Amino acid sequence: DDNADVRTALYVTQDRLGIGPAAPLATLMLERAARTTVFDAADSDTYADIIVRNPTDTINAATGIKFTVDNGIGATEGCGIAGVKVHGTAQMMDLVFITDPTGGSPVERMRIDSTGNVGIGTATPGNNITNTSTVLEIAGTGGNDDAATLVFRQTATAIASNTDCKLGA
Repeated sequence: DDNADVRTALYVTQDRLGIGPAAPLATLMLERAARTTVFDAADSDTYADIIVRNPTDTINAATGIKFTVDNGIGATEGCGIAGVKVHGTAQMMDLVFITDPTGGSPVERMRIDSTGNVGIGTATPGNNITNTSTVLEIAGTGGNDDAATLVFRQTATAIASNTDCKLGA
């Protein structure tokens, strides 16, 4: 039974907060009862231990996690991960990754849209992977004879080997 060891205790020890564990190992540590159910992406009961919620139907409203160092607690500092609502009534969200460049404000660097397309340098990926940079680097593992292989294909079926374009070994 997944609920046999339900932990409801809140512990504060020195500069640490534990929700579940009596001796937290980090500044904030959450520990749930053992979950033995198999992961299912369609069922958040099989994976969601933390929920960050923004109860709105506003398109492009977001909820997320912010990371900072030093004294960077201002709205224009730090990096993060955000869920961005992309539909007014349906539960459709994109996942956005934000970094903070030197001398600038935080910038969206990568987005996985609600259909699974990945955009690097764009908020509107049009394909499985969209990169708006002028360079896409794929590196080997580092040995002298190690070359990365990049294969371009027109479709996943019925391709003659002469239609593939391979770069590298």
